[in-house]
Amino acid sequence: MTTFNRKAAHLAQLAMTPGFWQYARTACSDLENDRGYHGLFIGLRAAVGALVKAQGYRPAQHELGELQ
Repeated sequence: MTTFNRKAAHLAQLAMTPGFWQYARTACSDLENDRGYHGLFIGLRAAVGALVKAQGYRPAQHELGELQ
């Protein structure tokens, strides 16, 4: 399993943990935008979203916060 896939699986698991939805979203964006990784994590948010969607998970309304 690649570093990208391990990170995507980890963040998808976190995203489906109550209280961690926003953290996972922010972590994905931060990793995608971190130039120190030289583009390694480009597309991470979409990959995590696909994994979460495949599990049929939807966050509670209150976890969506102001990013609705």
